[in-house]
Amino acid sequence: MTQPIGPLCGDIWLDGNENGKDAEKAYGQLALAVMIVGLLVYIMSSWEAWQDAHIRQTRLAAYRRRARWRKADLPRLVELGIPRRRIERIIDANRCRGRGVVPRYQSLDAMMTEMAAQFGALLSPETPPHTRLAILKQTPFWPEIVEALYRGEHAAAKERRERSASTLAEELVARCLGLSDSSVRKVCVAIRKARPLEAEPSEPGFLLRVSEFERWLRSGNLQML
Repeated sequence: MTQPIGPLCGDIWLDGNENGKDAEKAYGQLALAVMIVGLLVYIMSSWEAWQDAHIRQTRLAAYRRRARWRKADLPRLVELGIPRRRIERIIDANRCRGRGVVPRYQSLDAMMTEMAAQFGALLSPETPPHTRLAILKQTPFWPEIVEALYRGEHAAAKERRERSASTLAEELVARCLGLSDSSVRKVCVAIRKARPLEAEPSEPGFLLRVSEFERWLRSGNLQML
């Protein structure tokens, strides 16, 4: 006998396990849709404030370099909304010549567009492996990838009872990523220092193997990881 569970995405009735699963699936889809809409509304309502905060931070970063401002920096400083007279007064007092020290301003919209393009290239099967790796190195999660690869190879070496698991893992990761052994070690140490101490250190965390990572480099398919 079927039993109603109430109005959920239309009239959904439970009739054995199959209909129960359908109801759960429909509810999950509805919840996901609500979350996506809510996220879009939040982004749209917050975007202007984020843009203002972004340009304020960029302007503050430029001000921190004001002791080295040069004439070449004038157009970029004006673009940040700094009064021209103030800029010229500081530049004249500095008496510095040569290249500017203020980076070109990149709006939040341009940054997001660039990030989206990078993400698309990372996952595109048409992206060559060396290009995919170069893009990955420019992303914020590059250090985490290096450390995950090291831990994956270190765990595998320990399982094989290698004599120097740490050294072997560093060599494999360095060869895969085109880095030096010391660079891999430096990145891993920095990640561990930055990572907060966990209450249960037995948690293995995210591990990557070089063989899996190289397959992903060739295909861009995340299922390879």
